[in-house]
Amino acid sequence: MWNFNKILEICGFQISKLKSDETKIVFHLKQRRVTARCPKCKDRTNIIHGFSPSRKIKHGTILGKTCLLIIRPRRFHCFKCNSVFTENIVTKPYEQATLKHKQEVIFNLSDRSFSAGTKKYKVSSNHRR
Repeated sequence: MWNFNKILEICGFQISKLKSDETKIVFHLKQRRVTARCPKCKDRTNIIHGFSPSRKIKHGTILGKTCLLIIRPRRFHCFKCNSVFTENIVTKPYEQATLKHKQEVIFNLSDRSFSAGTKKYKVSSNHRR
């Protein structure tokens, strides 16, 4: 399974469950590391406070099927600064796609129309200002 993690570029995670159907492959991941570094005091802690809701993150395509990562980030408690924080995972908070997926979408949009690309990848342009 280590080589598969290397190919997917998800080192540091363990694949706990794998589901596949006609259109997508779903990987359920969990962290291998048992500790996390506090963002305030930079101290390591292993005290788990709880879990955040599961996140679904698009991770490109494999053999023509959409690859979807499902991760449930842990929340840790730091006794040194008495704070609760969420561990860092593959993407920033609230992002729904990895850098690999974004690069693949942009590369495939270079040889087709934007409307064809949006139908295939189910994405739209970002109109933030």
